[in-house]
Amino acid sequence: MFFNFFQLLKGRVLIIQNIQSDNNEFFAKYDNTYLEQYDDMFMLMYVYLQRHRSIEGYVNLTVKDFLLYYNYNPNRSKGRINDKTYSILEFMISKEFIRYIGCYSNGGVNTLDGVDCDDMFTVQIINADEKWNPVNGFTKILYMEIDKLRYGSIKFMGKVLSLYINIKKYISGDENSTTANMFAFPSEDTLARECGFGISSVKTYTNVLCGLKMLYVQNYGSYKRMKKGKEVITNANNVYALNKKYLNDNTKEWFKEYLINNMGFIDGFYPFCDNLPNNNESEIAFDSPDGESKQMENNYTDVEILDMPTMSELHITNDLEKQKYIDDLEVQRYAEKLIKENGNGYAQSLFVLELMEKYPELDNYDKYWRNAKMIS
Repeated sequence: MFFNFFQLLKGRVLIIQNIQSDNNEFFAKYDNTYLEQYDDMFMLMYVYLQRHRSIEGYVNLTVKDFLLYYNYNPNRSKGRINDKTYSILEFMISKEFIRYIGCYSNGGVNTLDGVDCDDMFTVQIINADEKWNPVNGFTKILYMEIDKLRYGSIKFMGKVLSLYINIKKYISGDENSTTANMFAFPSEDTLARECGFGISSVKTYTNVLCGLKMLYVQNYGSYKRMKKGKEVITNANNVYALNKKYLNDNTKEWFKEYLINNMGFIDGFYPFCDNLPNNNESEIAFDSPDGESKQMENNYTDVEILDMPTMSELHITNDLEKQKYIDDLEVQRYAEKLIKENGNGYAQSLFVLELMEKYPELDNYDKYWRNAKMIS
């Protein structure tokens, strides 16, 4: 089903085409193989172009407007984010997702190399059926989901969206399907590998998504299982759902049965788990295993999507042995600078994201927030 409306853009009237589902949700179809092949900035550009395209596939944009749309600051970090945007556009041209049409706001620039950040230029989506309209094996990226992140002033939107879509791809979109699966339990190790960032980032971005009510998480703690002839206590994966109602007692019983049949479950669950974001303040508590892929159905594709990675066993280790050396004084001074620059209204979640970008290997970001707030 298609919906047409007129958009007046710099004096040019474009007819915009969007895909609409039966429940009036507009979305882009994102091929699941793109999640493996391309990074988060590619995903942001893909959705942006799909959302703003005309019927003929033309899109007018500036690099500055694109970045501001996703809550990035143009020219931030010595132009790094700008350069990456140009690189993504050049990559999409080379892979024949789009073609460069021209830049008419600067005397007519024939190549993208000469286009400045503020210059409006035009690209055209090409190979629409092959590149932009997968029939199977895709995940819906709803524009309302994009807007929740945008209006929530979420920074690093590409990484947050990447985590969200890598979780969503495991979950069926049609609750009326007889084979629907409305929750999933990939491990944080798997999500970190698929998204290309660390487990601490997975936890932080999960917390952001939970705060926006885009994602719900439960964890049952730990359980006893047989492994190589020995009884071990295993820390469980989180269970994720897009709607809180699917994390209920029936889900718990199904999950326990899965562990019995596939994971050598002996006894549990025990009240131990540090997997939940934001110090266990998410919705409920849940558990998760290792294992095999399971055939499930989306309302738009049939793919093997329930990939359960190996569980991590619980070990008692010295924190000093596993934490890399970090100059605490340097980090704390940077934390104090962030608080001072952003004022009293600065949200803790945004502070953590900023600190994470500069110091990605920290184990505990919250302590720097507490210390900086006390000093300020």
